[in-house]
Amino acid sequence: MYRVIACLTEQHDSRLVVLAAFICVASAFTAFWLLPLATEAGGRRRQLLILLISICTAGGIWATHFVAMLAYDAGMPVSYDMKLTAASFLVAGAANWVGFSLVATNRLGRVFAGGLIIGCGIAAMHFTGIAAIMIPGKLSWDPALVANSIGAGMLITALSTLSYAMLTGRLRALVPPALLTLGICAMHFTAMSAATVTLDPAIVVKQSNYANSTLAISVAVVTMLLMFGCVTAAILQRFTIARGLMAFGSVLVAALAISITVGGYTMEQIRIGGANYNLISASKEMIADILPPPSFIVESYLEARLVLASPESVNTHKARLRVLRGKYEVRKSYWAGASGVPDGFRSTLTHTSDEVVQQFWTELDTNFLPAVDRGETKSANKSLAVMGSLYEAHRRIIDGLVSESYMNLRAIEGGALAQGNLLRNLVISSTIVLFALISLAVLLLRRYVTTPMLATSNYLSRLANGDFETHVPYLSRTDEIGTMANAIEHLRNASVEKIRLEGEMVKKGKLAQLGQLTATVAHEIRNPLGAVKTAAFLIERKTRDKNLGIENPLQRVNNGIARCDKIITELLDFTRTKALSVSSQSIDGWVQAAVAEERKNIPSQVRITCDFGIGNDPVQFDTARMGRVMINLLSNAAEAMVGKGQEDFPNATPNPEITVTTRLLGGNIEISVADNGPGISEENIKKIREPLFTTKSFGVGLGIPAIENILEQHGGGLRIESKIGNGATLTAWFPLTKALETESKTAKEAA
Repeated sequence: MYRVIACLTEQHDSRLVVLAAFICVASAFTAFWLLPLATEAGGRRRQLLILLISICTAGGIWATHFVAMLAYDAGMPVSYDMKLTAASFLVAGAANWVGFSLVATNRLGRVFAGGLIIGCGIAAMHFTGIAAIMIPGKLSWDPALVANSIGAGMLITALSTLSYAMLTGRLRALVPPALLTLGICAMHFTAMSAATVTLDPAIVVKQSNYANSTLAISVAVVTMLLMFGCVTAAILQRFTIARGLMAFGSVLVAALAISITVGGYTMEQIRIGGANYNLISASKEMIADILPPPSFIVESYLEARLVLASPESVNTHKARLRVLRGKYEVRKSYWAGASGVPDGFRSTLTHTSDEVVQQFWTELDTNFLPAVDRGETKSANKSLAVMGSLYEAHRRIIDGLVSESYMNLRAIEGGALAQGNLLRNLVISSTIVLFALISLAVLLLRRYVTTPMLATSNYLSRLANGDFETHVPYLSRTDEIGTMANAIEHLRNASVEKIRLEGEMVKKGKLAQLGQLTATVAHEIRNPLGAVKTAAFLIERKTRDKNLGIENPLQRVNNGIARCDKIITELLDFTRTKALSVSSQSIDGWVQAAVAEERKNIPSQVRITCDFGIGNDPVQFDTARMGRVMINLLSNAAEAMVGKGQEDFPNATPNPEITVTTRLLGGNIEISVADNGPGISEENIKKIREPLFTTKSFGVGLGIPAIENILEQHGGGLRIESKIGNGATLTAWFPLTKALETESKTAKEAA
């Protein structure tokens, strides 16, 4: 346990540890926030949601691991194998997909197994990621800590999925993600403490150009954008305006925060006085400081030569040498304690180089100056030669340090440039993403909110003006627009039903009036009409062959009597309510016979063709009443094209033709009568079903209502299809079973 705590507190950058923890918490809460959507869904939608959860969680776990690795201070150059790093993400994603697929079933055994698989995937991702690290050394592992890390991660992760399946309410929202976060962190830091690095100088690793903090922020930004993208995609699976606005607000705030954070970090890195600026300045100062003077002992060597050249000024040169020696000691003390100086550079400057310098001073004090004082020129020249060789040796050391400093400076400047480019790209990318999010939100808002609201508002205006024919838009939506559309549809249906009931009440009122009128007509007119018809017959018989010139008036009397009788018959048919008298008939044979019978009353110029499609199977129906239907349909079609057959009929149809078709469709018998006449206007189609409405100069407008009445008694109805100039098709239909039910009901009533 001590090794784990020491690993976390002493070997990690606390700021990056906090960032890794934040990513871990965000991914865990996001996963368990989306998981109920997958649990409730089914089929492809469930698989899509689980895939989004897996990507989101794998990205968060991988980023947590990578940022935590960047937070680890290895004390040596570190680089990464990108293939293995990518493989670690894929391993986590695959394990999460399998694990969350099991968790979404909500069966405890599978939920526990799914948690173990997720924990195993976290461990596999961690050790694959560790294998991607390249360092100048070798890793060794403590088997006990490795086993503990894997076991703890799997167990805690399994407990998190179990708590999701067993808890409800606020506890379900808090406990599972908290346990998952704990499992990830426990596994990671325990495994990190199990690793020991043994340095191997034979292994050369190039240090990355990017600062760990820059890489960590870059990974965090990409991961957060990935998580927000998955959340947005999941929300769109169950889109509502409230959820959409909440998601957009969250993503926008996050994008702004990311953009501001990246921008602030970038400014901190590249500003004058910032980290990169100070590092470059320190490197240049170091180069300038070790150049002569004072680190080179060139001045001291020159002073020694001047001492030999002018012995009379020896005291003056000795004083200068003491000053130069003091300056050197001051600079040596500065470099020994200066911060930001590489350890190897410091060791060379304060030990390797200083050993040569100290030999120079020893030779100066022990041999050179005493020889000068004794006037031994030969000994002094010999000592000066030794000092010259020491000066050359020192200069080679300093030249090497200067070259190393220049190389280090170029590396620092290159790293600063690469880091600046990366940060600039991050700023540009975050700005583009922010702009894209805002643009996408505006487009989605227009498509899914404002446009439907305007369309719904326009529809309400049409509905208020009495347009009930147009269907309500957006009924298939499952969000607030869909709820509103369904409410409007309910109101529309209620209004249509109200209008229908009012129409039926009006119709029933008219029927009641017609019933009274029919009774009066049948009683008061038909009997006198019969007497008139009899008298006309007697007159015709007594005046036959007497050439009195009254044949035509008598014919008009008979035609008038027939017309009045037809009107009375239509009134009686329309108001008749007695039960059907059904019989079994072949519908095709019956229709053929009905057409042949009515053909006698249809003008000869009208051509009639039949297309039978039902066959000889017997059908139950009231042949007498259905005969009235056929007579009305055929006579109406003929009269629409040529009137009563008179030559002076206006706008007579050339080549008039009637087509009679029978078919069985969806369990219904259909008899269609189509003509190629002038057609019926939309306005008249709406009115033609009303009693007493007619566009003819003859008739009382009861033909179509009577047909509908008869068909409704059979359980069917009348369908009217027509366009002006393209003729009309009237289809009478009734179900096969209705006639049988009616016959059974009639038999019971008779019994």
